Amino acid sequence: MAVGGLLNVGRSAVPAAVGAGLLAAPEDAEAGLYNTGASIVRRNADVATRDMSQERGGNRGERKLATRVTLSGAEKDAIRASIKGKKVNEQAAFSVAREWKKRHPASDWSLPNITGMEVGDKGELKLKFQAQPYAYNKDRKTGKEVARGSAQYNRIVDNVVGEISDIARRAQAGDFDAQRVMDNAGWYQNVERRLRTEYGTFSQMMGDILGATSPNTPVGTNFKFSQDILQRATRGDFDELMNGFADQLDRRYALQDQAAAYLQAQKKAGRTMKAAKLDPKYVRMEDEAAAISRSLRANENTIKQQARDQKTGELKNYGLNSYNSMIALADRWRVVREGSAPKAKNFSGNLSGRSQQATIDVWAARNLRRHSGRKPVPSSAEATVTGNVVDAENFRNSLEFGFGQDVLADATVRLNNELGMSLEPRDLQALQWFAEKDHWTRNGWTSTAGEGGSFETMMDADPVESMMLGLSREQNKKFQGNDFVPTPAQSQVTAQQIVSYGKQDPDVRAVKGAPTLGAYMKDPETSMDIDVVTTQDTLPTSILDAAAKQAVEDKQDSWFVARRIDDQVGLSSPEMFNAGSEVYFKDGVAADDPLISNIQKDLNAQGIPAYTMIVDPRDATRVVGLRFLDIPQFVDAEKFARMSPDEYRNHATQTLGQFDVVSRNLKSKYPQIQAAQPSFFDVNVKSGAQTKDYVAQLQGAERDPDVLHQEFYGFKPATTRFREFSGEARPYYQGLRASPDRNQRAAKGLTAGGLLGAGANANALGPFPEFSEPSSAELFQQGVLGGADFLANAASGLVEPLMTSSLVMQQAPLPVTTPQMAQTQQQSRSAFDYQPRTDIGRQASESAQRAIGGALAAPMSAAGSLLEPLEPIADMARQLPQRARLVGESLLDIF
Repeated sequence: MAVGGLLNVGRSAVPAAVGAGLLAAPEDAEAGLYNTGASIVRRNADVATRDMSQERGGNRGERKLATRVTLSGAEKDAIRASIKGKKVNEQAAFSVAREWKKRHPASDWSLPNITGMEVGDKGELKLKFQAQPYAYNKDRKTGKEVARGSAQYNRIVDNVVGEISDIARRAQAGDFDAQRVMDNAGWYQNVERRLRTEYGTFSQMMGDILGATSPNTPVGTNFKFSQDILQRATRGDFDELMNGFADQLDRRYALQDQAAAYLQAQKKAGRTMKAAKLDPKYVRMEDEAAAISRSLRANENTIKQQARDQKTGELKNYGLNSYNSMIALADRWRVVREGSAPKAKNFSGNLSGRSQQATIDVWAARNLRRHSGRKPVPSSAEATVTGNVVDAENFRNSLEFGFGQDVLADATVRLNNELGMSLEPRDLQALQWFAEKDHWTRNGWTSTAGEGGSFETMMDADPVESMMLGLSREQNKKFQGNDFVPTPAQSQVTAQQIVSYGKQDPDVRAVKGAPTLGAYMKDPETSMDIDVVTTQDTLPTSILDAAAKQAVEDKQDSWFVARRIDDQVGLSSPEMFNAGSEVYFKDGVAADDPLISNIQKDLNAQGIPAYTMIVDPRDATRVVGLRFLDIPQFVDAEKFARMSPDEYRNHATQTLGQFDVVSRNLKSKYPQIQAAQPSFFDVNVKSGAQTKDYVAQLQGAERDPDVLHQEFYGFKPATTRFREFSGEARPYYQGLRASPDRNQRAAKGLTAGGLLGAGANANALGPFPEFSEPSSAELFQQGVLGGADFLANAASGLVEPLMTSSLVMQQAPLPVTTPQMAQTQQQSRSAFDYQPRTDIGRQASESAQRAIGGALAAPMSAAGSLLEPLEPIADMARQLPQRARLVGESLLDIF
């Protein structure tokens, strides 16, 4: 099968699910489980977070008020005309206008002309003004645009540089407010990095939605809308409305391009543009494009919130941006077209790292106006920032927006040279944002609510995390008894069915299930690209259990779950995690694009033998990046199982450094790469035997599902995972099972789905090793060890009740949750549930159990009749809350 066709699932209906026979119905899915260990590690790392106190200035000034104000005759006439017939008292209306003027003295503000007054449904009054442009790009005398490089232009650049330099000096001297501003020098880069970590392969999509919902929307609402749209879109809520949207949008763009090309051709032929626009051919193209636009923007065809308008009862739009959001969901938001507005698209580019140019928003425009020597315009009279895209290929813009971008680009060069910084223009704009807000705060011009609010604060207020699954359906007759390479459509069906189990879980914020490819030394391997965003420290157990059951059904040798780890957490404890890197492209490419094969050659040359393709959540036929991970279980499990934490810490740190060099080399060589930066992952690899045992116990009634989930999926240090995988340590869910067959353990090898990949299977492994019969010396050794084995088993049975009860009783008065107490009990029982490793030890233990059982048979029978009257009390005890039962059991075990 050609590589290019491996991801081609097309747009037709996906065939019925293949396999997945062990999966239950999605409606049986349960809510996620709190990942206790992950939470503890993160808290211990003392990860810095933001709140509104870091957004707001500390020196709120008192607003200057005018002592005497008057209304001109023209202003009074305009107010009278606008309130006529609306049952508004004229003097009350004049009073509102005078109060506004009092709050905007001419000494501080550039006052606009009052053009009338709006009257609300409940009689509320709001002044109307003639909007004032920011005009920092205009010569005050001539009204013409200031030339780049002119004295006026350079004066604005000097003022911007001077303000930031002064803030930097004050910050070094200990000024708190200045430090708060300078702390945001890396705001965009921080958000970009956090989107990659917290939203994983949805980061570009989330960045597009954040930009699409930003126009005329407060920061908090902007972020909440974006979260809601991402969650609902990946659950399929908008599928019906989005069906055909991208095709229609592309058709509209094509018609507009054809119309523009027609005009240019007619102009070259000597005709005037005015005459050419009357041609029937041109009119037909423009009319069809306009009709498509009206249809796509029609209220009945745009996505809606789940909340309803209290007046109309209709579902609410996402502010003014439902249509914009659909463009983002169609993966057309980054399409830049001449004549379009640049702000929202450049802003989303700043968030994702696609654009380093400054976004000239209202705060940047206010700052530039001040540095041009002009008074501020009252917020109620500000015009929008002017400017359109004039060069789509290079994203060059006109008027105020383009002029402001040029000023900040030149100021950035100056600041980097003078302060020794490494700012990008987007970073300077972030400093401007906070500096100008601080200026308005000191003058008392904003409310407390208007001072702060940024995406980082929103992300900390509602934190999420992301994870990926490494799972393949490929099978080999030698190891699974069946030769099977799934088609992209079959992988798509299975992946979609797996993620469907989280679609009703409110803690699951986004899901992706799509076919993908891995490669090991040019050999392709089919896999599934499953990515999940959840509430922070939450395990999407329904999705994970569906994946585990699929791995069992397909007899997979191994599979894994990899959580992306916050940089601060990973760097504080590298010995607990695995190094890895995700490389993202500026634009999606086909699976057989030369870019991928060229990167593969470079990876192989730099010691990275394998990778996995990352597909776009919006279009599974497009590859948006590559991933490679260090997974020791697939290299030399037993070697790493014997490593101390310090030894592994050195390995993880060195590997991260190696990946950093590889990532930098790739980014410098390929301009198509947008981001390439290594990080840490919590990689939880499960063998086929472990997974089969877990699934069997999960379906039984004797084990607590939450405890099983915590043990199987919850966080554990990397070295603990290595020991469990190699068989050196036994997890709780295998407490009553024999240890994995040594032949199976020896079969683990390096595959594309292992070191660095997505699907994990044994197809690339050699045959299982063969073992000879034990020698006499080995039999003797087994006899000696067997006796010790039996004694260890007996001792564990005596010690376990006392130790377990003690641990539970210690936690009872503490602020420890009941599930955590239950987990402590089960883990302690598991730790002391010694299972003999030798045949002699097992035989001796079983003989002792039979002997004890026979000796106690008669007394226990008699005791049964004596205890029968107490059964109602036992029933009452079983109805006690779980915490009370845990304490009661512990007391009985002790006494």
